[in-house]
This record gives sequence, structure tokens and C-alpha cells, in this order.
Amino acid sequence: GNKRVTLEFDTPNGETISSTLRTDSIVVAGGLGEPNFGIRLEGSAAQQIIDRQESGVDGFPRITDTIGAFEELSRPEGSPSAPKGAIAIYGGGNSADVLIEYLGRQFESGNPNLNGITKVYVVTNAPLSQRPRYAQINDLKTRNGQPSFLEIVPARVADVRESVTGKLELLDADGRPIEGGQNGSRGSIMADHVIAASGFRPQLDEVFAPLLAQGESLDKRENTARVSLPSNPGFGIADRLQNDPSVLVVGTASRADFKNPSKLA
Repeated sequence: GNKRVTLEFDTPNGETISSTLRTDSIVVAGGLGEPNFGIRLEGSAAQQIIDRQESGVDGFPRITDTIGAFEELSRPEGSPSAPKGAIAIYGGGNSADVLIEYLGRQFESGNPNLNGITKVYVVTNAPLSQRPRYAQINDLKTRNGQPSFLEIVPARVADVRESVTGKLELLDADGRPIEGGQNGSRGSIMADHVIAASGFRPQLDEVFAPLLAQGESLDKRENTARVSLPSNPGFGIADRLQNDPSVLVVGTASRADFKNPSKLA
């Protein structure tokens, strides 16, 4: 092959061994970057809660991102990390959809780690997916005959603070408590755990650093060209580095255009 990859291994005695391989292609499955809480953490009440106490009395984090929630919820049965009480999920898009879908599957399979959950709030201004794979979202709305088990609250979260009762209260951009409640009873959302389903903060230049020449950038998109479908030049499906056309960026890291109905048709 005409491409070379250098691998480095750390040995138990502290030595580093490197080896160079030749290959025809390289796939970098490096993710997109760091999880994003979707709010400005610096100086926020949420940051104080995260710094002071990572977990609640049941072992599940009081405030966590989507990946942290998956890690805790996927622990083996009998794990002490089992959330109890009310859970508030804020954010939108695929992160919220997938998290709710996962909860639905866990409830459907009878995972005992979720027996202590009494309510799920989803606070978002974005519409949740209507795709069949997310059918568990509708199933959760009426779990165990309780029609308000899952409640969708149209709002945007700007901060999370601890109330005088020790519960977590969601705040909007004006610092006012976000209200929830159905059947005529309204009040501030009080949660035992809050999950930020707000995706990732892109760090493409760091992830793809080994493939970029000096001065190249994927974040700014000025060094890439769109790759389109041969049958539809207006339908972008990937990016290609201009200085090295053999390097393709595909998936959610690319500028793929799947949102234009006319192009899709």
C-alpha cells in the first residue's frame, strides 16, 4: 500500500514501542469530540453541582451527559448505580431520541435498575423523531397505566440549580424555573437526575490531526470539497481534503445534506 500508519504501544515497564505498517486505506473512527452539556458551564449553578457531587445517593450522577448516562444505565443488573425518582432530559435531535429509545428498551426488557424511576421529563424545543425505531417514546408516555410518565416540555434549558429541598430545578435563559405538569397542575420541574442530551462539541482538527497537513482545517471547512452523488450533484454525501483527495470524511462529521426533501427525492 502507499499509506503508512505508525502505531505506538506502552509496555508495562513504561517503555514505548512503535511499529510502522503499510496499508491501502486508513479508517479513523475517532468520534467527533467532547460531550457537550448544551449550556455555559463556567460560573453556572450546574457546574457547582457537578464539581461538588458527581453522584446522587443512588450512585447515578446528579447531572451527566448522554455518554455518562449510557455508561451508568448499561451496567449489569444488581449494580448500585440505579436512578430513582424523576429524571429530566434536556436537548434535542438524535441524542435525545436515542436516549429515550434506550430507556424504552430497558423498561420493556424489565431492567430492575430502572424500577425506581417515577417520572421522565424531556425538555426540548426540537421535535422528537417520528421514525419507527423510536416507537418506545410513545410507549413510555403511558407506562404502567400512568399517562403522564413521560412528559414533553417545550422549553430551552440554560442552567440547573439545586432547590431548598435538594431536588434539581431547570432554569431558562432568564433564570426562571421551567414549569411542567399535566391535567391542569403546573409547577417547577423538580428532578433527582438531569441528563444533557445535547450532542458533542466538534473537535475535528484534533481528531483528524494525523491526516491533516500544516494549516489545514476541517472545522473551518476551507480545506475540503463536497463529494456529491453522481446521479445528483446537489446532494452532498461526504467531504474530501483538497490537498489529499484520497482522504474522505463521511458520517456525521461531514457536511452531508440529508435534510432537503427535494434533493432526497
